[in-house]
Amino acid sequence: MNDRELEARMRDAFDAVELPDTVRQRTFETLDDLAAGQSAGKPELSVVTSDTGRGRAARKARRSRLITALAACLVVGVAVFGIFRVGGTTNAPVETAPGEQGVVAPMDMVATAFVDIDINPSIELQLNASDQVVAVDAMNDDGHSVITSLELEGLPYDEALAKLTQSEALAPYLDRDAYVQVSVASDNRQQEQTLMSMSERQLATLPCRGSCDAVSLELHEEAHAHGMGCGRYIAAVELSTLDPDITVEDCHDMSMREIRDRIDACHGGASSGAYGAGAMQGGGYGGHHGESRGRHHA
Repeated sequence: MNDRELEARMRDAFDAVELPDTVRQRTFETLDDLAAGQSAGKPELSVVTSDTGRGRAARKARRSRLITALAACLVVGVAVFGIFRVGGTTNAPVETAPGEQGVVAPMDMVATAFVDIDINPSIELQLNASDQVVAVDAMNDDGHSVITSLELEGLPYDEALAKLTQSEALAPYLDRDAYVQVSVASDNRQQEQTLMSMSERQLATLPCRGSCDAVSLELHEEAHAHGMGCGRYIAAVELSTLDPDITVEDCHDMSMREIRDRIDACHGGASSGAYGAGAMQGGGYGGHHGESRGRHHA
């Protein structure tokens, strides 16, 4: 087999590798440049020799160099293709300038804030520093049935919350008697206030009542250790304190409306005015949109 046949076979083998046209073309151009460089740097000898052993060795050396060059090109092509594929599989949005080919930047997946939404479904949204949803979790069966039909990851928080509260899956839980408790936990106070403002604007569009509180990350972890969202856990602790016959665990399957009604009953049928994050620290809590803004429970 001569060098041309060997090169043709290597090119045929390379053709079998599924690569983007741009990667394939750049690789072949590199191959041509290498071949041209070898030809220019090591011209064929015109001296005739009777030493057939040396002739074979020379041909073998040239063939070895050609194989090495082709193999190097193949490795480079596949490596470039791998990088291309990794970049192309991200779900992050592509930011491009007009007329330029965009570079896909992976979304920051580090959660810096946590928002619990308790109605009867209990749902948690985890957000990165840019207020994008990086993960969605359900803390009860109703919550799971709601989120399975929704795609919220990657959305800005305000869009995700609007999509959630306006969804057909959540609609049965948002009648006029329902109560929605939103709890925001973050070490970043500015992000915390931003998320609370977004939450209150969305709560104001609902037919039922609801409130938003800021809670500490420690309380968030404690609530989730009990398998509850923060709003449900806070109300459950208050109810179990008022009624020793009811445990925190008993509140797992109660809606927020039911827990509130039982707390009211413990206060003689009148609204206690002490629901939500403020209740566990003895503060008043009116239960209307925006009344808990800025309140923080440690």
